[in-house]
Amino acid sequence: MNSIELVRKMLRQVDPSGRSKGLQESLKSQSRRSSETRVEGVAPHSTAEATMESVDALRRGDVVSSDQQYHLEAIVLPFHRPVVDVVDDYIVKDQLTSTWDKLGDDSHRGWIKERVRAIGRINVPNQPSLPYAGTGFVVGDGLLMTNRHVANIFAQGLGTRTVKFQSGQTATIDFYCENGSDKSESLTVERVVMIHPHWDMAILKVNGLSRDRVPLKLSTVNPATIQENEVVVVGYPGYDPKSDQEFQRVQNRIFRGTYYVKRFQPGLLKVREQIESFGHDVDAITHDCSTLGGNSGSTVIDIDSGNVIGLHFAGAYLVANYAVPTYELAQDSRVVDAGLNFVGRLEPRGDFYGPIWTRIDAAESVATTDQADPGPLKQSPSTIGSGVNSVTTTNSAAVTSSMTWTIPINVTISIGTPVTVVDGKQTPLLTTPAERVQSNQRVEASTGTTPQFSVSSLNANQFGWPTALSLVMASQLVYKTESEVKNTAIGNWGLNTCKLIDAEETQCFVASTNDVVLVSFRGTQSVGDWLTNLNIFATNRPYGQVHSGFFNAFNLVDDELRAEIGRFAGRPVVLTGHSLGGALATIAAAEWKQRGVKISSMYTYGQPAVGKGDFPTFFQQSYPGKLIRFVNNDDIVPRVPPTYRHVGDLYQFDGPGNIKITRQSSGNESLSVAAESAADPTRGMLTEQEFDELRLKYLEQKVQRQRSVTANESVVEEGLIPSVSDHHLENYIAKITAQLNKS
Repeated sequence: MNSIELVRKMLRQVDPSGRSKGLQESLKSQSRRSSETRVEGVAPHSTAEATMESVDALRRGDVVSSDQQYHLEAIVLPFHRPVVDVVDDYIVKDQLTSTWDKLGDDSHRGWIKERVRAIGRINVPNQPSLPYAGTGFVVGDGLLMTNRHVANIFAQGLGTRTVKFQSGQTATIDFYCENGSDKSESLTVERVVMIHPHWDMAILKVNGLSRDRVPLKLSTVNPATIQENEVVVVGYPGYDPKSDQEFQRVQNRIFRGTYYVKRFQPGLLKVREQIESFGHDVDAITHDCSTLGGNSGSTVIDIDSGNVIGLHFAGAYLVANYAVPTYELAQDSRVVDAGLNFVGRLEPRGDFYGPIWTRIDAAESVATTDQADPGPLKQSPSTIGSGVNSVTTTNSAAVTSSMTWTIPINVTISIGTPVTVVDGKQTPLLTTPAERVQSNQRVEASTGTTPQFSVSSLNANQFGWPTALSLVMASQLVYKTESEVKNTAIGNWGLNTCKLIDAEETQCFVASTNDVVLVSFRGTQSVGDWLTNLNIFATNRPYGQVHSGFFNAFNLVDDELRAEIGRFAGRPVVLTGHSLGGALATIAAAEWKQRGVKISSMYTYGQPAVGKGDFPTFFQQSYPGKLIRFVNNDDIVPRVPPTYRHVGDLYQFDGPGNIKITRQSSGNESLSVAAESAADPTRGMLTEQEFDELRLKYLEQKVQRQRSVTANESVVEEGLIPSVSDHHLENYIAKITAQLNKS
């Protein structure tokens, strides 16, 4: 469905009478007031006439000219569903169109100010490349509500007992961030209270709320009884970089080219509709306010009552927007007991929420016993070119946790989880992608043995699992602070020396033993941000073409690195790195080939491809069998950038941790895309088109859990997507440890 068809559909929805009530009058009044519908450089009366002609043509089904489309996009949509700035805790009344003029009356001023003051922008200070995470609002004594997928940017876990901040992350909420204002009132999020296992909802705790930021009232009214009520979304819509030019025109006209600031966005409440969220269907409420990514976590407020009726979490352009109904949350006793400000009480739905929380409680108990957090529930960022692992269910049985009640006799009831039986082994049959990821991460974290760094393994001239484990631990260590790196390398691992080198955005450390020098390069902690900035430009070197960005990053530390390595009397060098760090290690080997640096081995983990042209042949001839390249399951990073080729021997883990080895060609060619695809059809490099689509998904700051809505439209969660779980170093460490234990 093209843009005009979507506009036609929306116009039928917002103006069913076909008269564009109030639009003509509003347009003709442009000379007297500054309205959102004003078009710069066009006289008000000519604008009104042209716009109404465009509306009539659209309704007749005529072919719409580019000029008519301009008026439809620039006038009609902002008129019916305006986006209004919030400044000094109140709306800019001149931006209200005649349909919504009443909201500027003094009778509405008090409740509007009270509610917008309780709504803020959630920021992630330790991810400065992200403009913000989403929206949050006060719902109780020091309690904030936002989306689960927003919280997953900085938090991990599920339920209440094991939820916590990701390592090194924190979050704040700023209740201003208004257009044209430098006001700020920022509070630190103290802890994560809940990440809901069914709804896209999370609860956070802050201290120091001012008394006038009053918790919003959460409605317990069945939304089916107030369908077509006027509602307003309040939040922080962000720029959506969708490449479609028609969309960009509409977006910029409706939002006036300004993003990331607090906006007041009125519309109507619509029907309830099922939508996929975190791997299962939820019965969401819909609304037709003008929203964008960044509105994730926004309030949906019923204008008649002034109460929150929903938590906005997703949207499809000109189709519908989706929100978690507070009516449903009010029936979950765990949510109510958290202290949220519901208006009245509803009977708990123990039959529905009981089994959900029982399963989460069991998982949390396992995590607590194993001292392993199941981690954030993270989805693969893209299904582009990926396959689906399948198993054959040959038997089912009831397993997992037991619960006991005293009646007064003891009766034990087992809460069953279906299992698959493959090759005689039972495996829980988890029903959602989130459950499968959680289970996989928990299994991977419970290897039964604490990973041990082995200094002697650095001397090995051939592949060995002890070396693989030691070097993946070194790849993890380089992400730590300078003091942690040195204390661990020298104090715990027994290395003789250790120096951290930090030049702009490139970090690595150089450590030594009596026999060898270890160089570990740091990768990127923000996969999404890194991918959105990754290009495919190459630079020519004497040995072939390599990625210009990777080369420039390495070049920042090259001189200092070689000076440090030169202190150790020609000892052989072992290179390692994760993600971008693996790419830097590969380029280091190429650069140092003619500079007298002896490379004894290279182990990389989840690295992107580095070179093309003559580079693969050069590398294979220079370092046959020296580079071991690990890839974990569906890790997306090794599949980029397009047009580049990998080198080295590929050690590929599947989901359960089984290893498949594909040797580099013994001839003059590296492992080709075709060879990688033949080894595993889901592992080929992305095409340029697929790469652009993937980057767009990250740049849109939306989690990809899609549901078909129209012939070529899909619903995408609005907000910043989490990192790719298969790329996490913890998963590499766990699987390598498991292989070492087998050997």
